[in-house]
Amino acid sequence: MFRILRLALLLLLIAWLLRQVRKPRGPLGKRVVRAMDLGHSKMTDWALQQVTVPKDAAILDVGCGGGRTVRRLAAFPE
Repeated sequence: MFRILRLALLLLLIAWLLRQVRKPRGPLGKRVVRAMDLGHSKMTDWALQQVTVPKDAAILDVGCGGGRTVRRLAAFPE
């Protein structure tokens, strides 16, 4: 019985953490967003070196993270 309860609690914790990845909220959500930004930063930095973005370009962010890439694109020199 105790093993089943532990397993159920573990599954609930995992589900809660996965919701934080999908839609981060609260103090844990802030940490999740920061981890996403840091985890993606090397690839993002490399990718941004490969493109030229005109000042009047429209930017669509389809991804995950805390907006680090969009902030970098918004500050991009022409």
